[in-house]
Amino acid sequence: MERFQFAKSSDGVRIAISTLGSGPPAVMIPFWFSFMPIERQMPPARAFFDGAFRGRLQVYYDKRGIGLSDRSPPDFSLDALVSDLKTVTDFLGLSQFVLFGPGDGGCVAIVYAARHPERVSHVILYGAYRSLEGISPLLEALVALMSVEWDLAAQAMAQLANPSRRPHLRPRPPRSDPGGRCGATTGGGQGVSLCRSGRSTTQGFRGALPAVRSGVLV
Repeated sequence: MERFQFAKSSDGVRIAISTLGSGPPAVMIPFWFSFMPIERQMPPARAFFDGAFRGRLQVYYDKRGIGLSDRSPPDFSLDALVSDLKTVTDFLGLSQFVLFGPGDGGCVAIVYAARHPERVSHVILYGAYRSLEGISPLLEALVALMSVEWDLAAQAMAQLANPSRRPHLRPRPPRSDPGGRCGATTGGGQGVSLCRSGRSTTQGFRGALPAVRSGVLV
């Protein structure tokens, strides 16, 4: 059964954490958009994680500013996001674990693994990228679209996440949860948070690459 908990980061931001299953832990760093309760209801996501991390304690958390975590944090820097990951692993008392870094979460995984090599057994990078340079106008347009037409924004996000898949096979972000907490449906302010976090995550991680000692699967 999935369990939800909350931890406070070093700068006082509340981070929402979800755990599921049992066994050696695998920590999933959130992509630029996340909302844990609904993501687990999406069959493609559930099938992927249950298959890839079968027999493990699956640890998820919502990024600061998104989902069930605090919505208006003061800092979206890479250091803040790495610190949030440390908050999650310290809160759960994890001594060693696998790190799964999708999208901009790959930068967080790399920096954390470089700073805490004794705690990371393996790093898995999935669709990770080092920079969003050149697509900032696209993200800003997506922010504007979120606030006025969620269905079209959802289709656009699905295209960005899965550009090579046929349209009818792409998983789409949900419209909203019953409580209205789904981040991207709450208007332009939350969309700005998404874009700010996505841009800032990819800045300043290059120096960490030579210090990574764990095995890395890309």
